[in-house]
Amino acid sequence: MKMKTLMYFLIIFTGFSLLFFSSCQDKQTEEELLKYRQKEEIEASNIEVIKRFFKLLDELKLEECNNLVTPDNKWYTNSVQWVFKDAIPLLPTFYISFPDFKHNIENIFAVYDYVVAQINYTGTQLKKYMEIAATGNKIEYKGIFIFKMVDGKILEGQIVEDHLTLYNQLGLELK
Repeated sequence: MKMKTLMYFLIIFTGFSLLFFSSCQDKQTEEELLKYRQKEEIEASNIEVIKRFFKLLDELKLEECNNLVTPDNKWYTNSVQWVFKDAIPLLPTFYISFPDFKHNIENIFAVYDYVVAQINYTGTQLKKYMEIAATGNKIEYKGIFIFKMVDGKILEGQIVEDHLTLYNQLGLELK
């Protein structure tokens, strides 16, 4: 009888142990899954912010673009630091020279609070640009943006663009 009681006790103890440990593992797995889902949601949301930014930029809705950046934003182009608000008066002049200028997103992805966008720029030079008379030439060149996001807004933007290709398409030559 004692052996039978001991066996029942061991079976019950083993069952409870399995339930307890599997329940702990399930809780840990659920927490990890929740963190992963939250990360995925933030990354997807950040990508949408960047897509909206480029759309508004091409529509010259620059104040709306400015609402997508933090007040303490920093941008870097060729080692020059600037803030988006300072660029607002300058951007329309580029779109006057290239009225159909577009930022076409070829690839975009996010990792944590960073978003990387590969851009294919297109447009047609219909007016003077930087002392280059209107050529009527269609342009197409590449660029890469790396954004750092905070709370769904752009904190930093790093920009690298292939200006050599742009200038060659406008008739300038490197000598």
